[in-house]
Amino acid sequence: MANLSTLALEVVRFGLLYSLWLSGFIVLSYMQDSRLWLHDYPKEMQALVPPKTDAEKKRMLLWALPVTGVMVFGPFLFALWRHSVYDFSYFDAALAMWSIMQVFSIVDLLILDWWITVWWRPEWIQLEGAEQMRHHDNYRHHFVGFLKGLVFATIASAVLAIPFVWL
Repeated sequence: MANLSTLALEVVRFGLLYSLWLSGFIVLSYMQDSRLWLHDYPKEMQALVPPKTDAEKKRMLLWALPVTGVMVFGPFLFALWRHSVYDFSYFDAALAMWSIMQVFSIVDLLILDWWITVWWRPEWIQLEGAEQMRHHDNYRHHFVGFLKGLVFATIASAVLAIPFVWL
């Protein structure tokens, strides 16, 4: 049981570091240009502003690639690193990766979405031309995103754990 509690603590610690890195990157990208995340805003808000320019699409890729890379491969690398100590099975690896992703999902929902976006509402998160729309006050919109993240984390961790069948 000591190994399980130690592993759980390691997962939470890594999940918090993982969340800090991802959240920092996301906040910095919003501060640079909230339009980079136009695809994440509700369709009603997207309809009020011009579509992304080619330059914005390229900048979004510069932000999205490292964020997505860490989002997907960070938990995998943690599981691979800890496999030497805990001898992870497929299920163990999938559960560890899923748990790390859930730590980020909870941080994203509670801090980035509900606290910063809904409660604080800083200027750098507003879409110019759609300020009158109050999607930011919509807890449901962000909770639906959280549920989508739950599905993503479940599928991603199940797929990423496949190599642990042979390790």
